[in-house]
Amino acid sequence: MTSLTGKQNIRKIWLRITCVVLFMSLLTLMLSGCEVEHMVTPVETADINADGDIISEIINSNQDLIAYFDPEYDYYANKRYQVAYIAIGPASYSINNPYFTQIHDQIEHWANRMNVEYNRNVNFCDNIGDFSEILSELVGNDVDGILIDYLFSDDIDNNRIHSMEQILNESGIPWMYGMLSSYSSSQILTESYPVIDLDEYTRGALVAETLLDIKDALYPDIPYENIGFITLGHTMVTGIVKRVSGAENAWKTRTGCEDNLIRLDDSLTWLDSEYPPLMEALEEHPQYEYIFVGIMIADQDAIGIEDYFSSRYYEGPDVNLHIVTTDITFSPDKHNYPHRYVGDRWASGVTEVIDAAICLPGILHAEVVMGALYAFMSGQATPETIWPSWKSTNSEYPVFNLPYYTVTPSNFRDFYAWLDVYAGTNEFPDYYSDGITRDSFSR
Repeated sequence: MTSLTGKQNIRKIWLRITCVVLFMSLLTLMLSGCEVEHMVTPVETADINADGDIISEIINSNQDLIAYFDPEYDYYANKRYQVAYIAIGPASYSINNPYFTQIHDQIEHWANRMNVEYNRNVNFCDNIGDFSEILSELVGNDVDGILIDYLFSDDIDNNRIHSMEQILNESGIPWMYGMLSSYSSSQILTESYPVIDLDEYTRGALVAETLLDIKDALYPDIPYENIGFITLGHTMVTGIVKRVSGAENAWKTRTGCEDNLIRLDDSLTWLDSEYPPLMEALEEHPQYEYIFVGIMIADQDAIGIEDYFSSRYYEGPDVNLHIVTTDITFSPDKHNYPHRYVGDRWASGVTEVIDAAICLPGILHAEVVMGALYAFMSGQATPETIWPSWKSTNSEYPVFNLPYYTVTPSNFRDFYAWLDVYAGTNEFPDYYSDGITRDSFSR
């Protein structure tokens, strides 16, 4: 419970936070998934692929699992495949873009584990002519597989996508959509090729459900209508809009209340206002002693809101504040910014306000992207046979959804220790535990 006074210079707090959050939020272009039915039986695969390369053995005869890395499989007994990357969009996208660099690092990690030579030199193109020319050059250089991404989902033209898919299929080179295309998959012709989708509607619903579980555990006697539910989203990003919609609908379905929904937009207007919309919203709704906040963008927003309520700038009544976010990150330099990210704040022992994060680490996303392409290159799966349980009725190709993880102050150390064990990385050596195995969290 916090209560402090004064609201001068609040703009400075939000300027620091919003600049970082807005940049990262514009990169998070995601959408909701689709309902699936078990329509297709997994098929047998051969031990010699279409090019006549001998495959040491089948990774997994279950086509639903074949894109996951198998630590028991000898990838180095097979040919070392050459993979190139094509990005549809301007080259300026990658300049000083840490997220673009990060996804290549994650793809390259799994490529190395699968005995794949990943050429991370990006081939940028913005029209069909350039695309055909780049593809022809790659074919001439004996490339075995291609990852392809669309950099801006709102600018995607389905006719152009269909043309490029046809060109790729006619080239005979195995290919797969990359990580950024998962964020754009609402614009991709999902019925014409396998797509890895990020179900953002469900992600938002999980935020609301988690907050409601907290309410029922801590305040079972408090009526739902006495709780102000704030969603912090971004109307400029389709995937984030879906998160907000999922959260609000989950809240209304479970509580029967909608008058206590308060929707805030994290946009450039935050920089132009004397006080952030959060303050204005609280002034308009002073009746709520319980404030639950669903952060639909990045976890730095959660830090900003927690700091706001505990600062001298907040002059409102005492509130019981609880926050669940859709992300959890760690500062690249914990010594300089120890409390700017949720992961760092939890590690420091501050766990009272930010209760959970509904997240999907990129390293797990990268695994199935490279794993699917490897299955295509080795002939152990085809676009028509992979992920059969994720095909909807009358669909030839699947839309594969990745699971989200609920990370809390009580399990985040184990979770990130598991990530290192599962992926074979060493990002969180301080969290190592003898009891953590690859099976500690499910995939």
